Amino acid sequence: TLELLDPAGRGVDQAQLQVRGDMIHPGMAPVQGNVGQAVRGQYPVTFEWSMAGDWILTVDGQLQDGRRLLRTFELRVEPAP
Repeated sequence: TLELLDPAGRGVDQAQLQVRGDMIHPGMAPVQGNVGQAVRGQYPVTFEWSMAGDWILTVDGQLQDGRRLLRTFELRVEPAP
């Protein structure tokens, strides 16, 4: 789940978001996330991770007023037990 808030801390809905995961080491194909409908700024994102390891998650989008949003996050996907 991605949370999108305005400066006052209120949830922002109706943004157009794309989410991509890239492995930190080269040679792996990126993974595209499926972004669902937001409720009070909470955007559900579904991924099918291709493997465990270190990833860079990129969120690229456009707010309803036309402003662009671009953020990156580092995360680790752990193998299933």
